[in-house]
Amino acid sequence: MNFNKEITIEHFLHYDNLNSFWGSLYPNQKINSFDFEKNMGIVYDRDMYIFNNYGFRCDDFKNNIEKKHILFAGCSETEGVGNYYEDVWAKQLYEKIKLNEEVDGYFNIGKQALSSSMIIKNIFNYIKMFGKPEVIFAMFPDHKRFVSWSTERDSYTFLFTAFNKDVAKNIFNKSNIYNKSEKEIDIKINEFYTNLSIIILNDFCKINNIKLYWSSWYKDCYKEIANKYEIDGHIDIYNNKYIEDAKISDLKAKDNAHFGVAFHKMWAEIFYENYMYDKKN
Repeated sequence: MNFNKEITIEHFLHYDNLNSFWGSLYPNQKINSFDFEKNMGIVYDRDMYIFNNYGFRCDDFKNNIEKKHILFAGCSETEGVGNYYEDVWAKQLYEKIKLNEEVDGYFNIGKQALSSSMIIKNIFNYIKMFGKPEVIFAMFPDHKRFVSWSTERDSYTFLFTAFNKDVAKNIFNKSNIYNKSEKEIDIKINEFYTNLSIIILNDFCKINNIKLYWSSWYKDCYKEIANKYEIDGHIDIYNNKYIEDAKISDLKAKDNAHFGVAFHKMWAEIFYENYMYDKKN
């Protein structure tokens, strides 16, 4: 896929309630991605998005979990933006596990545009509200999502590097677009705190006997820190054998800005292989 990494997009953060779930653009609200994409002129052949009682694209959350408790977490690639519900990697993985184990529901707190630290905060918020899962599957974005300070607005801003310049320019006001070089120091500082957040999540899971499997859709992004800091559960979710025969139309999502079903199938397969290997050993 031909990505362009020259544009950084700004969102505005609202720190009114850090104990609530983070969403995209409008935190803690049931904002339907379908409405957002419809404004971009993207039309789907059927309804794409259904959300649960907390605004996430999965089963309703509940406290009385009696069977195996699995949690999926991530950004837009875990929410499955631009892909049908059943094609999202987390849903495919859940259905594979469900064939051999009794699970209590499909719980996915993926939300578009989140940074790794916000994803981890969502994990902790979920655990506080609905209990400790036995297994967590997390898919993090790249390091290029970070928090900065806007002197113009006297507030924090959340920024991330866009991979499709044309799509970014169509969605966002030009005043909210930066060149990467303008924020390079912020990127490096936030990269450190992103790595630290993942280390904290890993330690938390070890202490609480939670099995953590994690990776990133941004290839090779976290390999070095996973090895350097001996962070358990890191998985390389890329293997060309899974996509070498894929149709071109399956490589991109329907919004032309996210990965398509071929990649989601590959991610689900590789996560599942590692999960089953651990169960057998």
